[in-house]
Amino acid sequence: MKILKISIVLFFINYNMNSQNSFRAYYNVKVIDSTKFKVPEKYLGTKYEKLLLKKKKETLKTISLSKEIDFILDFDKKKSIFYLPKQLDVKKGHISIIKRIGRFKGTYFTNQEGVLWKKNSFGQDFLVSLPANRWNIKSLSKGCGKYLCYQATLIKEIETTSGLKKRHITAWFSPEIPFNFGPKEFNGLPGLIIQLQEGNIQYQLKEIVKIDNLKIEQTKTGKKINLHEFNLLSKKMYKGLNLKSID
Repeated sequence: MKILKISIVLFFINYNMNSQNSFRAYYNVKVIDSTKFKVPEKYLGTKYEKLLLKKKKETLKTISLSKEIDFILDFDKKKSIFYLPKQLDVKKGHISIIKRIGRFKGTYFTNQEGVLWKKNSFGQDFLVSLPANRWNIKSLSKGCGKYLCYQATLIKEIETTSGLKKRHITAWFSPEIPFNFGPKEFNGLPGLIIQLQEGNIQYQLKEIVKIDNLKIEQTKTGKKINLHEFNLLSKKMYKGLNLKSID
């Protein structure tokens, strides 16, 4: 715990020294346990088994290619944006699967006011304001590449049509990089998130480069709505369309 306190103090010192710059961080995503991609027993021996086996094969192939796909976090002192850029050398189908694997939907913009999640649902663009993360910072530390990182955890509650789900989130952040951002909506720690595990999905920092005068702009296109309102709307729409939510 003493080491953690010292690191947090160093964070504030480094923050004043280095935070005028802008950076681009590259992350890739991988599945911790790919054995979970199994054909459900109820479909074994049915006409759907062959189709699901083909889908599983394609998914596992895409997982093996995911290390070639870069998610990007652009950030400076006050704001960040996390997104998946267009990558023309990757098949559209693979990109779609990787988004699903990474539980990635839309774009995440973070500033001092909070996180705005831009996504398209039901044929309409939304700007969904997300609640603040309530991290539990641990005294555990480990090396992630060349960075000394500390662990923080939280439980994320997800509203679905079948009820409330809980997902365990583990972040490893480094005070050596004095910016409180990370993949997706996960932010607010005293250092950049180097590694993030969301269930059996893991985002891993690959590289950081300094880019002068990097434009980090919040999109203004979309209906502004908070997460609770969006969940209510989603339930209403799914009910009307008689669809089931797939997480």
